[in-house]
Amino acid sequence: MVQNSPAVIYINNKRVYLASDELNQLLQGYSADNIKSVEVITNPPASYDAEGVAVISINTSKGISLDYKGNLNGQWTQGTFTKYQVGTSHFYKNNWLNVYANYNYNPRKDFKKDDSEIGFFNPDGTRSERWFSTLDKIDRSVAHNFNTIIDITVDKKNSLSFSGNFNRNENNDVTYENETLILPEATTNFSGFDTNSVFQKNRTNGFANAQWLHILNENGASLSLEGNYIFTDSDQIQNLTSTFFDSNQGITGINRFRTNADQEIDIYTAKLDYNGSIGNYSLSSGFKFSNVSSTSAQDFFDTTSSTTLDPGRSDLFLYDKTIFAGDAQLDRS
Repeated sequence: MVQNSPAVIYINNKRVYLASDELNQLLQGYSADNIKSVEVITNPPASYDAEGVAVISINTSKGISLDYKGNLNGQWTQGTFTKYQVGTSHFYKNNWLNVYANYNYNPRKDFKKDDSEIGFFNPDGTRSERWFSTLDKIDRSVAHNFNTIIDITVDKKNSLSFSGNFNRNENNDVTYENETLILPEATTNFSGFDTNSVFQKNRTNGFANAQWLHILNENGASLSLEGNYIFTDSDQIQNLTSTFFDSNQGITGINRFRTNADQEIDIYTAKLDYNGSIGNYSLSSGFKFSNVSSTSAQDFFDTTSSTTLDPGRSDLFLYDKTIFAGDAQLDRS
């Protein structure tokens, strides 16, 4: 967050399309001595494609000593359940090649318990009833995260850069157990309902980037060509059962349903940028192409008495977008 608004993240001048928790896993894998600078740009130029919000630009150091170095890291946390994370990072550099690779493995089992009491009141200020709720949540997941950066110096005027990230969160099970007791005022018998819900989720996402940089002259004018592919593939199944009971603890109703949700997103982008000077002016300009293809589907099944698809509560959303854009900026100190 920058100035109370979400920020767009760039690493080595490449936009990172990750959720906040996935970005945390990515950054935790970086060694501190591999971070050259972190810059917050509150008024980014058009070339950042930040859509009017701030940019956090993270630059990694390419000045590590020649040869190879690597490290192993781990983190262990003891709560209601034990959680740990292990990772490894590797660096290699010679006169023309710079390689960085990192892998993190993060299995988790989290527990959350909430107790609440809510009072309801009549228009005259007297209390009508109280609701007592207890929620137990257990979240299990196994996350794999891999990212790499490869820089190749072809000659004094040409260089290539490749980077990528792959994140897989598999066998993510979330169990909710909720009990709500309803106590009308001036009575001692509770009515209420119990709700049990189980989520089963799998999510895979990542990106691949390739860039070519050409130095045009001794004054630093440059031409760069960049391509990106970003993908997300997720599926989720939820089974929910609610049981309602009266003040005599007799069952008055049962509600059951299941939802199957799937989402696939593919994003392709290509950029051509020029940076140079005209007299005492600095000129930056570029052209960009992007294509987004997204499919989101949810099937709703009423499982109270049998497994029946409910078309009225099911949905299919298809979204496609193609953009051709250009930007130019002229500066003088």
